[in-house]
Amino acid sequence: MLIFAVRNFYNGKAGTELKGKKLGILAFGNVGRRVAHIAKGFDMDVYAYDAFCPASVIESEGVKATTSQEDLFKQCDIVSLHIPATAETRQSINYALVNYMPKGGVLINTARKEVINEPELLNLM
Repeated sequence: MLIFAVRNFYNGKAGTELKGKKLGILAFGNVGRRVAHIAKGFDMDVYAYDAFCPASVIESEGVKATTSQEDLFKQCDIVSLHIPATAETRQSINYALVNYMPKGGVLINTARKEVINEPELLNLM
């Protein structure tokens, strides 16, 4: 947006407010916890799912735990990925999962590229 402002193209309508948006964190390890902390500073509603982290631990951090990846994608405007690339997670972020997101949803891959099923996601266009 700074480039738009400098070039006098910014009309005040581009972008979106983070306040009040729902952020989903897929995998609640050290990085996921830090992202949750920062998001709460922006006054976002933070949700998380981690198959290996108990819901009680997630909720002790002031984050709402979801019961599945699907629920996380259904509930959140923005989903941030923090999963490792394992045999179970490779290509796991696919058309069906991302299609649960609301219109205008944002997927942030801070994990490994191998977790994204790129050919399937092209079908979302």
